[in-house]
Amino acid sequence: MALAAFYGSLFFGLVGTLTLIGYYGRVLASRGEVIYANIGVSFRQAVLIAFAVVALLILQSFRLLTWWDGGLLVVAIMLLELYFRAK
Repeated sequence: MALAAFYGSLFFGLVGTLTLIGYYGRVLASRGEVIYANIGVSFRQAVLIAFAVVALLILQSFRLLTWWDGGLLVVAIMLLELYFRAK
């Protein structure tokens, strides 16, 4: 139960932090113009990155993580993001 609470809180903490970093990075890239449409994109990318990090940590805790599994997980997350961008 403690590990589930740890991974859950880590996931939500990463989502919040990565959303803010992604949003402010997009604001700086657009030369200070605040576009609120960037919040949805930043949130989606933060959820995907946080899911990948937590999934990799869970696999490592069960001693199932190899470079091949980690690479496949990262590629799957990247393909999912490309699907969302194309749509």
